[in-house]
Amino acid sequence: GNPGIDHDGLPKPGVQSIEVIIFRRDTDWEDVPPDDTDYPNAKYARFYINIIFFLEGGQNTITVSCIQDFYITATEVTKDDATTQTQYFLTDQYDLSGTLKANEDMTWGGLKSLYRP
Repeated sequence: GNPGIDHDGLPKPGVQSIEVIIFRRDTDWEDVPPDDTDYPNAKYARFYINIIFFLEGGQNTITVSCIQDFYITATEVTKDDATTQTQYFLTDQYDLSGTLKANEDMTWGGLKSLYRP
């Protein structure tokens, strides 16, 4: 709900709601090599996403429609009954493409830059 700032320094209304249209994994999870400089020992998979962000006031939207690589890492966690369970955490995401059709369409990275504190 907090307002953002666009690349020209102009205020952008806050996000009122989000509608996930498509969040589809298109590849299997693959291991990242342990010597990778950015994501050692992580896993990644490619996703196609289409998400609509409805801005405060309800008249404007931002559509993110792109291909993303999501990176996850695993951690073994001990549960209350002393057994262990693998939990996965999102490490990063990487924009690969976007289908920019209008001023209010952008990549996920572009959207995040609008609302970064």
